Amino acid sequence: MKKVKIDGKVCVGPTQSKPELINLANTIKQGEDELKALSELLNIAGNETRLKILYLLSIERELCVCDIAEVLNMKVSAISHQLKKLKAYRLVKSERKGQTIFYSLAKNRFTMVLKELFEVISEVYADVNTFSIFTTNEGVRDKK
Repeated sequence: MKKVKIDGKVCVGPTQSKPELINLANTIKQGEDELKALSELLNIAGNETRLKILYLLSIERELCVCDIAEVLNMKVSAISHQLKKLKAYRLVKSERKGQTIFYSLAKNRFTMVLKELFEVISEVYADVNTFSIFTTNEGVRDKK
């Protein structure tokens, strides 16, 4: 066992056996492609502007670019650029109605989970006095 100091605290490890650590390393290696794809998806969805767009589309069934631009106080061209990225990752879909293109959330597992996260955030914001994303039913969790 080796002792390592992390943030002034001593970690004595490794705590797992060598075969367990090899198994974990193999698990990561086998899932590298999926983890890379998820990382890219989270990166696309995690951009503040795109996340706002996704949030708006989770509230409203559909919105046009002009509506989104007005709400976010941004240029239509900037919103169009962000929507193009979201559409490329199949997070939003579009439908033309006359001369207007309306955008909505794509129906897939990722956007369903994202909508649930938005609901959690809304619940947390409902009581601003106790706001913490680390709040659980038991109270505030340790942020470590």
